[in-house]
Amino acid sequence: MAILTVSYQSGALNKQVTYRAIIPETKRRGEGKTIPSLELYPTLYLLHGYTGDQNDWLEYSLIREFAERYEIAVIMPAGENSFYFDPPIGPRYSTFIGKELVEKTRALFPLSHKREDTLLAGFSMGGYGALLNGILHADTFGFVGSFSGVVLSASPDVNEGVVKIPIPILQMLVESGEWKDLPPRLDLLHLLEDTENRKKPPELFLSVGTEDYLYRENNYLHTYLEKENLSHYYFEGPGEHDWLFWNQVLPKFLNWYETSKS
Repeated sequence: MAILTVSYQSGALNKQVTYRAIIPETKRRGEGKTIPSLELYPTLYLLHGYTGDQNDWLEYSLIREFAERYEIAVIMPAGENSFYFDPPIGPRYSTFIGKELVEKTRALFPLSHKREDTLLAGFSMGGYGALLNGILHADTFGFVGSFSGVVLSASPDVNEGVVKIPIPILQMLVESGEWKDLPPRLDLLHLLEDTENRKKPPELFLSVGTEDYLYRENNYLHTYLEKENLSHYYFEGPGEHDWLFWNQVLPKFLNWYETSKS
């Protein structure tokens, strides 16, 4: 297993970007000696949370162990505090995650190009980014996971009486600063209601700890998906908004992927 740091000049972000990569080194035997496998690996693009960076998953999770166990490549980009969407002006993080990064990593590493072998997941802000870009780039990502994800929506059912948006990058986009004016292109419920997005959606995995401060909105999203008959897997269990819970959920997500794929 190789753990790498890669930097390149991003066209989508118009700057130098860095990502971490875990690439399996599975061996196969042939003619009495061990030689590198020529297979193309399934790939998990793994997103960090607010104030985090490309190193978080390697520093705080068991991703090395899981990558080796499941023989899956893992790509961990830096997302800043972007929420992984394309603003009207500035760095286009949705384009970066859903298109450019996939193309760059597939050109550099032995990664499968198949939709069913391409996964996108993240925690907190990264959970929102995974759901958003899994919907917007459904032709690329076959399996999408949100671990304690932020649920951005103009719906009062999600925001439960909270009027003002507390997130700086969203405050700059919404002149009123109120949830009710959140652009539809960033609203998860609006995107899920779009009939075009329902034609070939990715398989969805949602999870949240019952003591997490984001529990209510994640549980609401699960209830909404059930009501709309939108296929998904939902897990909730004891846990807070922390790495203890995300380390518990990560292998559940990968087990779900292997079971669903087969």
